[in-house]
Amino acid sequence: MAKAKPGYKLELSNFQQYEEIPDNWSLKTLGEVGAIVGGGTPKTTVSEYWDGDILWASPSDLTNIKENYIDDTERKITQKGLDESTAKIIESGNLIFSSRATVGECKINTKPLATNQGFQNIIPKKDYDNLFIFYAMLLNKIKFVRFAYGTTFLEINKNNVKKIKIIFPEEKSEQQKIASILSNVDKLISSYEYRITLSKKLKNGLMQKLLIKGIETKKFQKIKWLFQKEIEIPVHWEVQLLGNTSRKIIDGTHFTPNYVEQGIPFLRVTDIQKFPIDWNSVKRISLEEHNDLIKRCNPEKNDILYSKNGTLGIPRLVDWEDEFSCFVSLCLIKLKQDVITSDFLIQFLKTNLIKKQIIKRSKQLGVPNLHLEEIREFQILIPPIPEQQKIASILSNVDEKINDLESKKSNLEKIKKGLMQKLLTGQIRVAA
Repeated sequence: MAKAKPGYKLELSNFQQYEEIPDNWSLKTLGEVGAIVGGGTPKTTVSEYWDGDILWASPSDLTNIKENYIDDTERKITQKGLDESTAKIIESGNLIFSSRATVGECKINTKPLATNQGFQNIIPKKDYDNLFIFYAMLLNKIKFVRFAYGTTFLEINKNNVKKIKIIFPEEKSEQQKIASILSNVDKLISSYEYRITLSKKLKNGLMQKLLIKGIETKKFQKIKWLFQKEIEIPVHWEVQLLGNTSRKIIDGTHFTPNYVEQGIPFLRVTDIQKFPIDWNSVKRISLEEHNDLIKRCNPEKNDILYSKNGTLGIPRLVDWEDEFSCFVSLCLIKLKQDVITSDFLIQFLKTNLIKKQIIKRSKQLGVPNLHLEEIREFQILIPPIPEQQKIASILSNVDEKINDLESKKSNLEKIKKGLMQKLLTGQIRVAA
C-alpha cells in the first residue's frame, strides 16, 4: 500500500462539502452504480402466502446479526405470496439495505431472498464490487439518517437512496483489493469473537462445577436454597449471609459531587463496566471533597465494588492502590479475609445463584435497585480458604484469557476503523 498522491477536489455529497481524492477515482451515486430495488409484504391475513421456502427479510433480521452477510430470515413466504405482493427476489451477492425504521443497516445476501418494504436494495453493475460498496456504506452508516424523514418512523425513500454518493476507484480490481483487505481484518475479528464465545462457555461450565460442586468432592449435602428448592453442595462447605462474611457493606455518596478537571477519580456504574477502567474518562472530584467522602466509604485495595442501582450485579475487585471515591450506585464490600477471599467472592457474585437472588430482591418498578440490607442478605457458599484459592485461581486464569482476547479484538476493530477511513477515501492506495 502507498499513500495517495494529491488529486482534485469535488463536491462529495450532502455529508461534507469537499473531499480530496486521487485523480483516477470518481464520485458516483448509488443510482449510477446499480439498480435500487424495493420490497413488499404479502397480506398477513392470507395463510397460503406464508411459511413457504422463500427467505423474506425485515429490518430486524439485519440488526440481529453481527456478520457482514445474511443467509437466513425469521420468516419465509410462498411463491404465491411473492407473486401477489410487491416483494421481489434479490439474487445472492447483492446489498440488502434497510431504509425504514432501522435506517442504514446493510448486509450482503448469500442466498436469494425477498424483503419487505423497509428496504431499498442495491444491485451493483458489473464494474462495481459489491463488497467495496458494502464497506463504503458501513463507513457512512451514521450519516444516512440525514437523508431520512418521517414522523412515525424515519425512512430514506428510493430517490434519496439513489442520490447517496460514494467515491470509487475506477478500476474494479482496486475496489476488490481494498475490500479484500478489510474483509481479512473482519475474518480476524470474527475468529477472536469465536474464541471469546468458546472461552465464556468454558468459564460458565467451570463456574457451575467449581462454585457449587467444588474440586474433586466426593461427599455432598442437600441444603435449602431459594424458593424452597434444594441444592447439593460439598459436605465441608458452609452457607453464610454475605453480611456475616464482611466487615462492612456500604454505598457511595448519595449526593452528586462537584466535578473538577483535575482531582481524585470518582467511579460510577458505567466506569466499572469497562475492563480495564478507562481512567482518562472517569469523573474527578477535589481532594477536599474526597477526604470528606471517605470518612463514610473508604475504598481500599482488595475491597469489592458492586453495582446496586440501574445495572445490577456487576462485581469489580479493587486491584489498584490509588485512592478514589464512588457514587451511591456502587456499594463497597470489605471482607473478613480469614472467612472468604476477595478473588473467590468476585467469582461467586457472577453465578446464577446470585443472579436469581438479585431478581428476587431487586425493585421492579422504575430504576432497578438493591438496598444494602438486601445485598447483606445474599446467601453465599463458602469452601475452606485453600479450596477458595484454588477455585479462584482456575477461574481467574480463564478470565485473563478472555480479557486478552477481548483486548486484541478491540485493537483490531480500531485498526479496521482507521483502514476504512483511509482506504475507502483513497488516502492510502493499493496496487490495482
